[in-house]
Amino acid sequence: MKVLLVNPPIREWAKPNCFPEGLGILATCLKNAGHEVEALDINAHRLTPDEVYDHISRANYDLVGMGGLITVYRYMIWFSGICKQLHPDKPVILGGNAVTPIPQLIMQHTEADIACLGEGEQTIVEVADALEQGRSLRGLLGIWY
Repeated sequence: MKVLLVNPPIREWAKPNCFPEGLGILATCLKNAGHEVEALDINAHRLTPDEVYDHISRANYDLVGMGGLITVYRYMIWFSGICKQLHPDKPVILGGNAVTPIPQLIMQHTEADIACLGEGEQTIVEVADALEQGRSLRGLLGIWY
């Protein structure tokens, strides 16, 4: 399965200064499980909304995921919306500290198909495996869908 992992923009008033460790961990877990991973680091490249839209319009993925702190909540709303507009049949999974305490709100106010709760290393692999194999997500721990 082709998975696109996205790091949203944070602290836009300051230069990016650190590698998105969580994204790297998720990518490693997915790759170790045999999935193909692409990372889009919007924060590091300071992509404009038009550049993100263009990238997503051309992207070839089966699942897209984004995580972050609550400070990126509005961005998650926008990003999940363009993903569903451009690729309505491709699942969107959102996670991180923005999602874990309020999954119901995330599911109500974004275009996400899946909310990942807590640590996502095992969960993202289980979700990708299930989707790739055409299995139901029912019974997977750590998600809302």
